[in-house]
Formats: sequence, structure tokens, C-alpha cells
Amino acid sequence: MKRTLLITCLALCSALVGYTAASVGRTPSVAAVNRVTAGNSRIGLEGSRETQAGTAPAVEHLSRQEINAAVKRLISERKIGTPLIGNPSDAYHFMVAHRAERGEAETHAVMDDLFIVAEGTAEIIVGGELVNPKETTAGEWRAASIKGGRAIPLGTGDVIRIPHGTPHQIIPRGKFTYQVVKVRTGS
Repeated sequence: MKRTLLITCLALCSALVGYTAASVGRTPSVAAVNRVTAGNSRIGLEGSRETQAGTAPAVEHLSRQEINAAVKRLISERKIGTPLIGNPSDAYHFMVAHRAERGEAETHAVMDDLFIVAEGTAEIIVGGELVNPKETTAGEWRAASIKGGRAIPLGTGDVIRIPHGTPHQIIPRGKFTYQVVKVRTGS
């Protein structure tokens, strides 16, 4: 089940890799999320749909233009990332991120990270241990650096999965834009 969810998320996100920060200036579509009706189901105003089997979440769709607009907002507001589908309490959620500077080292107790590089290059340090970690929220640890990890180069189109419990830190080589699927796999 968890492997299937990861494979599904990877397929979904790899279809989105084609956007670049250079195309950020395009005009986004009016709706940030399109809800889709299929078969005998009906989309409710609250974002769920009624089916013969009960209530299921609505289909969520983001266009490349909407993702580019989110990246443009991140850059202009000097933020690192923003969730676009789902939220951190869900079994998974999708977000975009942009870094121009070294990020904090981090470890997640229950969330795997799946990064899909949209544009730029970076080095990611994985493994080892966080130096003087601080728990920022339950199960989320941050530190200034990692001791004893290994460096992996990342470039446009690359994909990397970081299992929960694995320290990691992104060091961009210039501007670096990537998509993140966070999947709850730990307990």
C-alpha cells in the first residue's frame, strides 16, 4: 500500500517537472484547484464528493501556470515552500519549494520526502546525524548542519526519496526550485 502510494506520487509529480522558474511570469488560471466530477459522483461544496461507496475527497488539479505562480510568490515573499495540495496532517501532501541559500538540516519522524528537481542544481547531504538538533514540532527536528552525511548532487529532472528518520540538508548552487511530496510512512 505505502509503496503503491509512493509510486503514484512519483508518477504524478514527474508529470509536473516540466515547469521552470523562467516560465514563472505566465498568467495563472483563475481557479487554483479544479474539482472534477465523474460518473455518478457529485462534488460537494466542502470539497468532497458523494459516491455509491460514501464520501471521498475531491480530485485536485494544479496547472503548470498555477505552480509557476506559487513559485513566483515564494520568491517575491522570500519564503522557502508552500503546500499546494493537502496539508501536513494528511497521509501525503504536495508542495513546491525554492531556495537560493543553504537550508536547515532536518529529520522527520514519520514523513518520507520525495523531491523532484524542477530547475537548478544543489547538493543534498543525507544520513549522518544532526548537530545540536532542536525539535520544532512533534517529530520534526532541525539543526544548522549534519555530521557524517554523504553529499549527492541534484540537477533539473532528478528525483530523490528520503526515508523518514534520515537527516538531510539542501545546499543550492544558485537558485534551486523543486517539488516535494511528503508521505506519512512512519508510525
